[in-house]
Amino acid sequence: MFRVLTSKATWFQKSTYRFNAVVRTFSSSIARLQSDEDHKLTPYLLRATDLVGDLPLTLHKKLAKDFICLVEPKESIFNIIQDHLVKSDSDIRLLGTTVALISKIMEEFVTDDIQIVREKHLRLAEITEIIHSAIRLHNSVKNNSIFKDNKMSILIGDFLLASACLELAELCKPEVVDLIATALSHMSNYTFLKESTISDSSFSLAKWEEMVFMKTASLFANSCRATCAWNNVEGIVNRNLYEFGRNFGLAYELNRIRCKENSESDHLEYSLLSIVRDEKIHFEVQELSKRYCDLAEDNLGNVRDSEAKQILLDMINALRS
Repeated sequence: MFRVLTSKATWFQKSTYRFNAVVRTFSSSIARLQSDEDHKLTPYLLRATDLVGDLPLTLHKKLAKDFICLVEPKESIFNIIQDHLVKSDSDIRLLGTTVALISKIMEEFVTDDIQIVREKHLRLAEITEIIHSAIRLHNSVKNNSIFKDNKMSILIGDFLLASACLELAELCKPEVVDLIATALSHMSNYTFLKESTISDSSFSLAKWEEMVFMKTASLFANSCRATCAWNNVEGIVNRNLYEFGRNFGLAYELNRIRCKENSESDHLEYSLLSIVRDEKIHFEVQELSKRYCDLAEDNLGNVRDSEAKQILLDMINALRS
């Protein structure tokens, strides 16, 4: 009997330790996500908020409420996630703000009630940001946890993605759903391919570009194109805004990784940084970042001048420095 009680006590201690470790991992991951945006972009993102307004946050609040229905409110791990979902003051949402700015530019093509369309645009911006946050949270927790592939990170990531996709479907715009689904497919491909690809000794900047497009830039690009699809805008404007999202997403991701050169990184970032440490390649990476910025600026060349466009151009210039 004593051995049984001792065994159960040991099991309980280990379980408590594992749970507390997961909570600490989530806490640090959330903190990284909330402070991960490059400080150079912050002034322009704040200007964007003044122009387009805050994202409605209705989906954030709904998901936070759903968490409470799923588990006991006292579960600290879910309190952390809930706080993250409804936090709006200091958590600068880059992707959602970018989509909102593109949507502002698209208003010149609007033929329906501008207020209704504007609400739909902001709704799309919030949905894409939820997806972006879910993927980043999922990857960060999973890759940095001392318990790899822990069920909690996977379940929460899946919950956020499923909820965002449900809200996306309720927009009743098949073209938009298809574009965001394409980005999700790319992100899934990245998850499966990253380990085998990055372990390849021939890993290069070209391969990095392909991987980061699947990981991040595809969602930027397809979200920008989705704003065009919402207003039935095709042709050169559609193509240019898609390419803008792609190039801006790559430039941002490259700049973010360079800023984290001496900090903790995931497998993809670590592999690129191992290349960056070579002085010649480091110069090449800087030039590559400037090239993405130049391409992103060119992609906005045919867009009518506006305050929204100027903020995007200022964000590009910030990434150049």
